[in-house]
Amino acid sequence: MNWIVIAIGTALVLVLTAASVGPYFVDWTAYRDTIEANASRLIGVGVTIDGDAEVRILPSPRIVVHNVGLGVGDAPLVTARTVDLDVALMPLLSGELRVKQLRLDAPHVDVSISPAGTIDFPPLQVDDGIQSLFTAEDVTVESITVEDGQIELRDSRTGRTHTVEGLALNGNARSLTGPFTAEGRAEIGGAPATVRVAGGQLEAGTMPLSVRVTPQDANAEMSFEGAIVPRAEAPSVRGELTVSAMAGTVPFSLSGGIAADLSEIVFTRGTLSYGAPANAIELTAAASLSLIDNTPAVLALSARQLDLDRLDRALFGSDTPTLRPPAETVEGIMEHLGPLYSLLMGQGGSAREVSVGLDLGAVVVGGALVEEVSLAARSNGTTFTIERAEAVFPGDSTAEFSGTLTGGVRGSLRLSAAQPSVLARWWSGAAAPNPLGGTIDPILLETDLS
Repeated sequence: MNWIVIAIGTALVLVLTAASVGPYFVDWTAYRDTIEANASRLIGVGVTIDGDAEVRILPSPRIVVHNVGLGVGDAPLVTARTVDLDVALMPLLSGELRVKQLRLDAPHVDVSISPAGTIDFPPLQVDDGIQSLFTAEDVTVESITVEDGQIELRDSRTGRTHTVEGLALNGNARSLTGPFTAEGRAEIGGAPATVRVAGGQLEAGTMPLSVRVTPQDANAEMSFEGAIVPRAEAPSVRGELTVSAMAGTVPFSLSGGIAADLSEIVFTRGTLSYGAPANAIELTAAASLSLIDNTPAVLALSARQLDLDRLDRALFGSDTPTLRPPAETVEGIMEHLGPLYSLLMGQGGSAREVSVGLDLGAVVVGGALVEEVSLAARSNGTTFTIERAEAVFPGDSTAEFSGTLTGGVRGSLRLSAAQPSVLARWWSGAAAPNPLGGTIDPILLETDLS
């Protein structure tokens, strides 16, 4: 009986020794074709390996391959300098795939949007592949590390390419249907930022999603709380977006509902706040951006009433109730709005024009009301063109203007005043003498400014 036990023990030792030591004496690179074929069969799309390959069985299965491509043709969907996969052995024997560590070095994801507005993904035939071995709920990734990643999204409808570079993430996933977390850093549009993404459990085709992006070179933060419908050919998201930043030295925030797919981004129920909370001005905001062409983005702002006198005191630190003349108040606030304009419209020019609409019921300035304020304008980040601006001023006065505010005021002005002296006295300051020298008859002025 002892010899049987000894024989079985010896056989086990030899098997374990071969499994542990054997791989170091095998040129696994020579089996690249076999590894490629099996990987392609499991995930249902072509896999190419142009570099070396290493395989280990014990103490846990591990495979390391270099210069990997996923997809067909000369432009694969995903490439990576190195893929290092470490799998737990015992769960594997019971029908579970527990990835202890997945390391991706220099992965490059290349995604294209077709003229029809769908993402060009290769068809994945997984029914006879990995799904025949494991369900999505049976696949766990305990740790994933991405270094030097890049994502390129090319839109054939507009010719635009959107790029995320320098992607470095650490994350995990309880299953392939969530929940998952990932955090790290990336360069988004050339701007470095820290990123955190968390997803919940996928149910009925929808996954809860939380995203937080904090630019490193700006005192700002963007967060999204909502859900994603992760259809491969046409994903979409819907939820609440919050952006907070410092426009120069003044706090600024924008929050509201957002819905986005591959056709457009729509922002609704928004609130734009500018200034410290105790003295901030708030406007209702809505916006839309078409993703299928280069038509102007649309931004609409409105409010029942804005108190510029209160904002002026907050911005310039005045503790006295004395009001500055409206001319000085407006000039000072416009200087402060410069950084906010840069945040909303972009800096240095943009190929995408923005159409702006502003409607205000009343504006408190100089201790009086300016009513029925409306503005229609457009901007590309370099030039600001006013198509139409009009308001009702003190002195039963109305003013209309169209022109540009770039490098000075240029355009056409029409002013009608039933009480010009009241208008002039209000504009120059209540304590100032009447610059028109007394009461004068109503006036109608039309002139070109340059």
